[in-house]
Amino acid sequence: MASITIRNLLLYTTNENWQVVNLKEAREFSSNKKYIYVFKKLEWQSLSIDLLPHPDMFTEATLDLSEEGSNLRDDDGAKRVFFGGERFIEGISGEAYITIQRTELNSPLGLEVQLHINEAVCPALSEPGLRALLRFMTGVYVCLNRGDVDSKVRQRSTEAAGRSLVSIVVDHIFLCIKDTGLSLACT
Repeated sequence: MASITIRNLLLYTTNENWQVVNLKEAREFSSNKKYIYVFKKLEWQSLSIDLLPHPDMFTEATLDLSEEGSNLRDDDGAKRVFFGGERFIEGISGEAYITIQRTELNSPLGLEVQLHINEAVCPALSEPGLRALLRFMTGVYVCLNRGDVDSKVRQRSTEAAGRSLVSIVVDHIFLCIKDTGLSLACT
């Protein structure tokens, strides 16, 4: 679980060249076409993500074990008992270009999102924070690369999720790990 804070979030209606225009001008692109196209530009000045404590951290069994001073780890080795939440991404700015394709009846057909972040700063993460970051990135990867399991469903589907294209570009990532005893095993 995480808490996301976004400051100065702006959403613009644009034309096909990503120039900010009024809604009437934006609709001109779709006139005399088989589909309706919607172009949006999203900008934000600051995005921060705080990892929240693991839900199991506050169970009675976990609290009893931590009082005894034991250093138990989960099956994956994470020290959840001592993980009380921390800042995982600090104040990144970025922009996204969004294109939505709809039918003449306004049903969603396709979605394209191009996300660009110049610089991401991950301040001193603990071992559990690093594990949570890796789980988060794995979850994003799985969501972006999922496909419809049943090809018949895909043919009948008019949902945008069936025809989505998402690209994420991060120019620089600065990552700091604060646990002195952490060792990364590379195989």
